[in-house]
Amino acid sequence: MITLICDECGKQYKVKPYTLNLTKHHFCGSRCYGLWQRMHRIGVGRKRVIVYCDTCGKPIERVPSAVLDHSFCSKNCLNKWRSEYLSGENGSQLKGGHNDYRGPNWNEQREQVLIRDSFQCRHCNSTNDLVVHHVTPFHLFEQYLEANQIDNLITLCKSCHGVAEQVYYYEHPDAFANRILPITIRHKVCMRCGSIYSPHSPATKVCDSCCTFVCAYCGEVFVSRKLDRIPKYCSSACRNADIFTGTRICPDCGKSKHPDANRCRKCDTVWYRLHPEAPRRGRKPSH
Repeated sequence: MITLICDECGKQYKVKPYTLNLTKHHFCGSRCYGLWQRMHRIGVGRKRVIVYCDTCGKPIERVPSAVLDHSFCSKNCLNKWRSEYLSGENGSQLKGGHNDYRGPNWNEQREQVLIRDSFQCRHCNSTNDLVVHHVTPFHLFEQYLEANQIDNLITLCKSCHGVAEQVYYYEHPDAFANRILPITIRHKVCMRCGSIYSPHSPATKVCDSCCTFVCAYCGEVFVSRKLDRIPKYCSSACRNADIFTGTRICPDCGKSKHPDANRCRKCDTVWYRLHPEAPRRGRKPSH
């Protein structure tokens, strides 16, 4: 064993002789090595690029391999960006799934086309690597039912399928700009009105018209998908406000009244004089 002096703390320590020529600097432990690195090798060997958060614009250091199309400094910024750009009409779930999804009836239609074409390519009669091809591309339709019709599907091998895709867009150069993501959610029957509608999610059971209401207090339009009852108010605040103003103010004169009475005492007396045939409130019927 030989004795060396730590370059950071100056402490003597013993090591085996072969370690003397391994490095130029020697340290008694990992702690001293880390402290020395902080003082003498700041930024050495670091390859960083500066990117900016897509939400707040904060500069971020990233290694080149970690630079993506969108960068975020925190999960909060990531969630804000997703709620703005990947939700609602921009979300793939609203239209049924990812870009390669072909609708809920795709497997059935695909099987029928393969049987119709005897599991052979319609162009070269090959039986290997078969795919079902849309004659008119799937992304040019608004509904998956129109795109997945049997007349619009043929069986091709992978090589012929690639050629067919290129030939179509070569013959129709303007069609590429009109590519859209068709709505691929399975249609449902509304549980209230019985109409056929396209749901926003698999859990939706009523159409948009049957779950849209007008608040009885503030008059604002709100959405409620509860099936057990038809809501009257958009929030508990409107409900409480309507109950307070509706039961404590007389509808005839606008003055305060008892919450259990329909009108104040003065207006109630006048109303019963004008309607003598009406039964008195609280009076028991005579036998």
